[in-house]
Amino acid sequence: MKLVIDANVVISALIADSKTRELIVTLEPDLLTPAFVHDEIGNYEDLIVEKSGMEPQRVQQFIDLLFQYIEVVPVDEFYPYIEQADAAIGETDPDDVLYVACALASDAGIWSDDSDFDEQDVVERAELTIQQLKVTLLVDTKVNAILDLHVTTTRKHDSQITPSLIKRNPENIDVLLGDKGYDDQKIRRLARQYEVRPLIKHREFAPLHKA
Repeated sequence: MKLVIDANVVISALIADSKTRELIVTLEPDLLTPAFVHDEIGNYEDLIVEKSGMEPQRVQQFIDLLFQYIEVVPVDEFYPYIEQADAAIGETDPDDVLYVACALASDAGIWSDDSDFDEQDVVERAELTIQQLKVTLLVDTKVNAILDLHVTTTRKHDSQITPSLIKRNPENIDVLLGDKGYDDQKIRRLARQYEVRPLIKHREFAPLHKA
């Protein structure tokens, strides 16, 4: 399943550490958005700074982080569907037409709090809830800064989560520290492949090889 996410949802995720933010980084469906959304969010950066209490540089880092989970769809991919979307959405916000066209082109639903989307019947508006989260953080222990995070609603083992964090951040990791929940030779091999030194505690029943 795919979902086209609108700008207001992304902005709300940037302003507050909310369920919306958690959903963006945990949803199993692919998240998409029309190309104009990234630029539109940039126009609201001052508002996001004011409402979130974050410094401008931190806001930009969060924007970059969230868009690691959101695929930007170029205009030329959904332009052929604009006429159909316009007929379906009627006389509402022109941006709504672009979201519907993007959803039609991508065979996706729409994630939006805008009830105007309920007035059309060519794509479905998703209503999202979340009950449980597992959060894994990659932390720079020198400065106590979060470099990356992985959030999931499934019961994934730590050893299944770590590879994606390593692959996304090899230039930021010199030594990878982890408790015995991360004890997996595949993680150690992957870390060394990216020239990262793994220092991971072994389980008591495992052979004590060099970390």
